[in-house]
Amino acid sequence: MRQEHNIYARSLKVPYIGIYRLMDATFNHTCTQELVVHTVVMIAVAVTLRFALFGCSGVAAHKGAYGALFKVRCMVAEHMARAPLGALNERRTGDIKTVLNEDIEKLELFLAHNLPDLVCYLVGPVVIFIYLMTVNIPLALISLVPLILAVVVMGMMFRNTDDLMERANRSITTLNSVMIEYISGMKLSQDTPQSFRFL
Repeated sequence: MRQEHNIYARSLKVPYIGIYRLMDATFNHTCTQELVVHTVVMIAVAVTLRFALFGCSGVAAHKGAYGALFKVRCMVAEHMARAPLGALNERRTGDIKTVLNEDIEKLELFLAHNLPDLVCYLVGPVVIFIYLMTVNIPLALISLVPLILAVVVMGMMFRNTDDLMERANRSITTLNSVMIEYISGMKLSQDTPQSFRFL
């Protein structure tokens, strides 16, 4: 999966390199029909390969992610089966539901989406940086400045997200507990005979 996304990330840069070759040949008056045809074919193959590998990478990433979710849920269920009853009684039903559903489901987002995107976004800049180093070393070094600024800005933006995530997790847990208790109460009220409701 990572190798497919790696090649996919490299294929993203081929159209830009092809257009650069055509522009360079045009300005230097060395543009020929053979060069144009060769560049167009190269770009077409790269775009086709890009979408094919993107589809294969998505299928492989989702298959692996849901397989991992299944294994993690089985491990949690086996752990709960061996845990003492007192330990389970200390936790609300909503807490257990949050762990089995919402918390484990977050792994799918990382494994199936964030991890392939991370590989793509890392490989692309590295390939461009290496290419710029062969063309113009000062330009390649200057291209690192936006990366440093982006890291600083992201660090400032996400510096207070830990408290927000903790509050969000507590809210989700409380909501799950209330929903389960409400649904359980509805079942009990339906099972109660009509004569006992008005006593």
